[in-house]
Amino acid sequence: MGRKTSAFQVEGGYLDDGKGLSTADTRALLKSHLQADTKAASGQYTHWREDIASMAELGLRSYRFSIAWTRIFPNGDEAESNHAGIDFYLALIDELRHHHIEPIVTLYHFDFSEGLNKKYGGWLARESIADFEKYARTLFRAFGDRVKYWLTINEQNLMLSVDVLMGLQGLDANKADRRRYQMNHHMFLATAKAIEACHELLPQRKIGPAVSYVPIYPASPHPEDVLAARQNHDLRNHAMLHVHCYGDYPGYYTAFLQQHGWYPQVEDGDFDYLRQHAPDFIAFNYYRTNVASACPADITAQEIERIKDETGDRLASIVPGYYQREKNPYLKATEYGWQIGPDRLSPGLP
Repeated sequence: MGRKTSAFQVEGGYLDDGKGLSTADTRALLKSHLQADTKAASGQYTHWREDIASMAELGLRSYRFSIAWTRIFPNGDEAESNHAGIDFYLALIDELRHHHIEPIVTLYHFDFSEGLNKKYGGWLARESIADFEKYARTLFRAFGDRVKYWLTINEQNLMLSVDVLMGLQGLDANKADRRRYQMNHHMFLATAKAIEACHELLPQRKIGPAVSYVPIYPASPHPEDVLAARQNHDLRNHAMLHVHCYGDYPGYYTAFLQQHGWYPQVEDGDFDYLRQHAPDFIAFNYYRTNVASACPADITAQEIERIKDETGDRLASIVPGYYQREKNPYLKATEYGWQIGPDRLSPGLP
């Protein structure tokens, strides 16, 4: 039995001991009047010993947590790492191991450096790949003797849809999408760089990405709705898994990007490099199921907003001409509007 958190969700101390601002911090601070932000969060930065004691009392055998990039490199690309950040995570990991709790470390969970975001646009710039590799190598050298399992980027496919995390807010929709898929390509390469570094420095350790996997039901047996669910599955789930496992873009994904003018700039050798550095495993986060129906190509922005309001889901996946989100009348929803089908995790089900 284990538990999972991310740094920005639980640590707090968002500027303590030299930590820099991240995109997760700035996003949280925009909503300080509505919900807890990253200034204090759950206070793990100061109460980590108590937290781990509680984990041990619960009988946890593993704890997956993320390291804040900006606690290690406050601006994202300093020549030297922040010793206070390294020391904090060393103490955290050692305390977990003392209680026989396996530390599972996520390199990146939604918190790109605001400094680099302003410097070159975050994941939009190819320089982000080298900066992420440097950060990953720093962590492997600092904690590799203590950590057996590593995750690269958490929920890349979900993160792409959150404009404020990607620095895409306020842009024309088409321009935002062109940038979105360029960022996506760079994150694939950054994951491969981290995998190569881990295999080089820590050949006995295992590493892979964590994807957000959402099973999609068709809204009806109508062929158009069945096709919409298939397309939703392909573009949201399977394309991501295909790139990680096979190192290139599947044909339907290439056609989709080219049709909309969103195909990214790809340098010679990119796909060869991805194929050469496949992950050791794929982790997935499962929170919900979705229902998809056919979506008219001429759907208006107002209609999209109506659907998001009706489903209670601001991240509702809607692609004109392909699919749109529907409520599932057979499942209850959480306060977030998420409808969960726990049987989708049962062995043997597709």
